[in-house]
Amino acid sequence: MAGTATWTDPVMKGLEKADSEVPRLADNNPSFEKVLDAEPDFVTASFVSTLGKGGVAAREQFEKLGVPTYVSPSDWSAGKDNDSGGGGLRSRPLTLDAVYGEVRGLARAFGVEARGGRL
Repeated sequence: MAGTATWTDPVMKGLEKADSEVPRLADNNPSFEKVLDAEPDFVTASFVSTLGKGGVAAREQFEKLGVPTYVSPSDWSAGKDNDSGGGGLRSRPLTLDAVYGEVRGLARAFGVEARGGRL
């Protein structure tokens, strides 16, 4: 991992040492330049707002530079309206199926589909 930022939850027990070895780019949203300085091959975000207006940068800005992006579908699908302000508004609850779908999607993006399926 080239870097990390904006953790909203504690690091999972047992992963603290691995996490401590990843450069921390910022406590909240890093600047676009700070992310680019880390020379990422791929940028992921949990929230639409991170890779959108008022966030680090628009996804298109990264993609123009050849850096693919991924935004957690749990923040933009499954009945969530992010244009309502704040953290968005859900018209229906997030399901475990959506969470497992995200695990499978990220596993596919990193070429470890079998591991994602087992998880």
